[in-house]
Amino acid sequence: MILELKYVDTVSEKGFEVHDKEKLTIKYNSYANIEEQKGTIERFKTELSTLVIWGTHGSASNLCNLTAEDIKSLVGALSGFALKFNTIVLDACESALYAEAFASLLSEKGIVLCHMGICPMQVMTFDNI
Repeated sequence: MILELKYVDTVSEKGFEVHDKEKLTIKYNSYANIEEQKGTIERFKTELSTLVIWGTHGSASNLCNLTAEDIKSLVGALSGFALKFNTIVLDACESALYAEAFASLLSEKGIVLCHMGICPMQVMTFDNI
């Protein structure tokens, strides 16, 4: 099952949706919106295998409107559920800057798919970095 964290422009769009037990989408306008959904993540944690973060831009200062501190909190929260993902997709420009922050959430043979600058997606493994 995919855990999709999707940035949305307005607070009124925030919340979560489950799509045919294939995808859990959490729509957020700020990190606090993700924090509100910890119970939802807890409920589906045994089924989650892929993490996707997308919905807006990335830069040296944020990934889809998540600051470095937000990312640290997110990774800590997901680690608290003992989640390990086979694939993590960071779908925003310059998201490779944040790939290492998610390394602890990878399964043994897990991969991170991310962008370097505004180039197409790259595949990174942490065995050879």
